[in-house]
Amino acid sequence: MDKRTFVKIGGIAVALSCLPGGAVAQKPAEQPAATAPAKPAAKPAPKLVSVPAPDDAGQRLAEAKARLKLTPYQEDRLRKLLEEEAEAMRAIEEKYGPDKGNSIRRSKLNEMRAAHRDFAVQLPGILSKSQREEWDKMRNEGITRSLEEREKEQRAQQQRTGR
Repeated sequence: MDKRTFVKIGGIAVALSCLPGGAVAQKPAEQPAATAPAKPAAKPAPKLVSVPAPDDAGQRLAEAKARLKLTPYQEDRLRKLLEEEAEAMRAIEEKYGPDKGNSIRRSKLNEMRAAHRDFAVQLPGILSKSQREEWDKMRNEGITRSLEEREKEQRAQQQRTGR
């Protein structure tokens, strides 16, 4: 596995570390407007973005409600926490925008890790020990699904390009 793939997979794992079944959205890279005819450039691979989809907090809450048997109080607190985390991820993505190199990517990843830590630190105040164990299972299932989807996408891309 090359270094870029390893970094991307690591970024996915970190970004999804607190997401039960969190999806990885894809956002195409922005292309500057051409001023003169140019050779067609190779189509860039979709950029991985750890920003939760707008309804992702609701989907995650619904899954948690079903699997964790949340009380109404827990449901309300977890909803607020999930929405705060989603907003923090959106703000980080907006701040850094498209991938601009290793130092920017590292800074972005560090901020995302901090947002996930803030989320994880608050869970014990909301969920019981057994609920947190089930939450961890949900999170790990989501990470596994995301990595499998990414590997499938990479294989399809390699087949399209003939590599």
